[in-house]
Amino acid sequence: YKRRRNGKKYVDIRIRDCFNLEELLELQKECHTEIEAYDISFYWNQVSRCMRNSFDRDAIRKTGGEVLKPLIRQTLVLSGEMKHPKGLAATAHALAKISTRTSGALSDSKVWDVLERNILQAAALATEEDAFSRETGEKIPFGISISPQCCANIVWSFAKTERKSQPLFDA
Repeated sequence: YKRRRNGKKYVDIRIRDCFNLEELLELQKECHTEIEAYDISFYWNQVSRCMRNSFDRDAIRKTGGEVLKPLIRQTLVLSGEMKHPKGLAATAHALAKISTRTSGALSDSKVWDVLERNILQAAALATEEDAFSRETGEKIPFGISISPQCCANIVWSFAKTERKSQPLFDA
């Protein structure tokens, strides 16, 4: 299906239409003002799909991830808005796949610190809902919950990249 906004395809659909890293980075350059926090996980997932292509994988490996700087910057700019557990888990999963396929090119990226902070905030909000409910005796729909699949993706991602985060694993 095609979703459109003002006659243009939504950014997430355009991201999925990219077949290689060059197209994806060109789209990011062209649409950086239209990109929302919601779109970031789509970008990183598409980059991980591009890793099937040895040319793209080698480009990231040879530059130590430098070729992805524009997307890293975009992620950091939108980090304050990246709150949904599913998007955070998908982003972490994609980054781990990219990192392992490129000999750790993104292992030390600041993006991991942002993900960790936002995942911990989402976990705190999810448990805050339960505490609030116990205080009032009423169910308060908060809208954020962390599914078992999200938890599994997050744990796998941090373990696979050997990121140590005791607060995250305690959450």
